[in-house]
Order: sequence, then C-alpha cells, then structure tokens
Amino acid sequence: MLNWIFVGLNIFVAVVMAATAMLPAKPHKNVILETTLPGAQLKHPAVRQLTQQYTKQL
Repeated sequence: MLNWIFVGLNIFVAVVMAATAMLPAKPHKNVILETTLPGAQLKHPAVRQLTQQYTKQL
C-alpha cells in the first residue's frame, strides 16, 4: 500500500516539475530580449526590426 502512495507521489512531482520547467521556455506576448515593453513601444519600427532579427536567430 505504501509503495503505491510513493509511486503516485513520484508521478505527481514529475508532472509538476515538467509543467514548471515549460513555463520559461514559452515566450510571452510583451517580453522581448528578457525585457517587458509597454504596448506603445512594441509598435516602434526599431523595436520591430530588433524582434524580427532576434526571432530569426532563434
């Protein structure tokens, strides 16, 4: 009985760790080069060009 509880706990911990490890890998909408910019600045041509170059490099 105790073995099944241990197995269940291990599966739960593995799922939680996998979910938290995936969070930094997903880019967020306003995060560019590890910096959050306001919406008005995201439309600036220099920022757009920088983000396009950065995404091409990735």
